[in-house]
Amino acid sequence: METTVIIGGKPIVIKASLGALALYKRQFNEDYFDLIAKPKKDKDQADGATEITINGFRLIWAMAKAADNTILPPEAWLAEFENTKGFMEALLTAQALILQSADTGKENKKNGSGREKIATERFFATAIKAGIGYAAAWDMTICEFNRLFDEIIGEPQKDWRWATQEDFDKF
Repeated sequence: METTVIIGGKPIVIKASLGALALYKRQFNEDYFDLIAKPKKDKDQADGATEITINGFRLIWAMAKAADNTILPPEAWLAEFENTKGFMEALLTAQALILQSADTGKENKKNGSGREKIATERFFATAIKAGIGYAAAWDMTICEFNRLFDEIIGEPQKDWRWATQEDFDKF
């Protein structure tokens, strides 16, 4: 999933994909979904705003890097902007896009929220195990990956049955 945001009058293409999550984790040593799932501690408003700004910039950078591999490292990329007008709108768009890419609509009882914990490594490890591969998974959204994975090794449908020798003999 891609879209264009405007920061400082400059159009930036951002991409919500497993690759963006991997770039975030590799560059900043944190899983983005772990950050947004952390319980909020009692902090003053200024600290909270600073944290949101830093993590937001990191998310936008990772999503931009996923869309365009020629983007500079984070600090050098930030220095390219004359101003950051439009940053908050871009951040809201980026967050909505990444969350939309993760929405499978499936409930899962593996954690207290009714949703399974999302972890970047889990997606790539599963892709490699399933034969999809790292490179193919890089551009997929989380939802696309989950749907493909369900098709590859998902539970058989109710009307499916194991083939018998008689079925093979018919070939």
